[in-house]
Amino acid sequence: MQSPCRRASRFLAASTFLLFCGCRLFAQSATGEVTGTVTDKSGGAVAGATVKLNNTATGVGDQAQTNASGSYTFINVQPGPYVLNIENPGFKTAQAKFEISVNQTLTENLTLDVGSVNETVTVSSEAPLVQQSSTTLGTVISEQAVKELPLNGRNFTQLMILTPGANPVSTAQGSGISFQDAGVTGIPGTQFFKPSLHGQPNRSVLYYLDGITNTDFRGSIYGVLPIIDAVNEFKVQSHNERTEFGGVIGGLVNLVSKSGTNEFHGSGWEFVRNNAFDARDPFRDFCNPARCGPGSSPTTAASPAPYRQNEFGAALGGPIFKNKTFFYTAYEGWRFSKSPLTLALIPTPLELSGNFSQSFYNQQIYNPYSTTCTGSGSTTRCSVAPFAGNIIPGQFLSPAMQKYLAGYLSQPNLTGISGSNYVENRLRRIQTTVGRSGSTTTSTSATTCSCGCLRCG
Repeated sequence: MQSPCRRASRFLAASTFLLFCGCRLFAQSATGEVTGTVTDKSGGAVAGATVKLNNTATGVGDQAQTNASGSYTFINVQPGPYVLNIENPGFKTAQAKFEISVNQTLTENLTLDVGSVNETVTVSSEAPLVQQSSTTLGTVISEQAVKELPLNGRNFTQLMILTPGANPVSTAQGSGISFQDAGVTGIPGTQFFKPSLHGQPNRSVLYYLDGITNTDFRGSIYGVLPIIDAVNEFKVQSHNERTEFGGVIGGLVNLVSKSGTNEFHGSGWEFVRNNAFDARDPFRDFCNPARCGPGSSPTTAASPAPYRQNEFGAALGGPIFKNKTFFYTAYEGWRFSKSPLTLALIPTPLELSGNFSQSFYNQQIYNPYSTTCTGSGSTTRCSVAPFAGNIIPGQFLSPAMQKYLAGYLSQPNLTGISGSNYVENRLRRIQTTVGRSGSTTTSTSATTCSCGCLRCG
């Protein structure tokens, strides 16, 4: 019998693990199914045959028996490579090899030949163009496409427009990269898509990650951007009759992350952009007092503005206990800093003191307290007196607001450009970290533990 202290310590350890790493079962929306019928040469159903399904990457398997009609079904099958073996006394062993994709229902009908069970007949299966057991319409973007096609900013949504019926024109809110509500999480200046699928509204597309909803419903986009090197594959679906997708009217994106296998695999990456590698922009890179010092001419060429963009990370997966327990972990970070060089017209110290005699917009300012009216009824006419020289006397100014604006606003730093007296040279910095950790498999239906964080600043 365990002591209370030992039980308490184990409970504390389990609670800590759950706190930092929430475990979840792969929902049916991410896993697939394998179904089929086993017959003999005459077409008769073979009942009671042993059907074994094994994942060739992990060695994890499952087993079933055919029913009286010769049918069998495996549900909650994790995407990956599989081998199917069917054995029955008096018949040769039938074997089929195939790949299961995300949310795929594969029909594998096999015929047994008379012979010894030690003899094996292997059938190589190609991916079917039509799912016989489902009316789902969709396209799977494979791991090879995700890994090898160039992606600006490593954003998987760029691959969605490769699917038939996807229209890249967006009518949804948040159609720009931003860290605000309904915005798209990503590196500024990189590319993403929010397509409509087969004419359905792109405002109602639902995103799944490992069977869990990963949707920002305000902007109809992913909640957390997956790490490309941790993506196994994803499926873009425009129609699905299953009840778990009953609330979707605009299609769905079903993404599955990688799981560890019986072999160690890993990767590392660093993508760099830097003004040291850039040519001068002939339309924007000119001198001003902020860039080249006081008295500089706006027609003098300037070197490229500071620009730093680093996208780096690493991924590693492998076995913890072979054929039983596996792990896969990935990390990615972004570091972005760039001067926007936007032009603006801001209040000058003279204007903050009430003197608008030298303002760019030379509009007369009137004293609202000098209003005088003559006449009555419909003949009433009112007039106000202008401030002499467009200078507002001190008694009409708020010292608190003057102090606030003087401390809040930057000083003008630009001359020689009509309508602008300030160029934004301060670096815009963004730091983002995304993590994905853990994967435990005990059967063909998988359990995944994921830990992640997203930090922007």
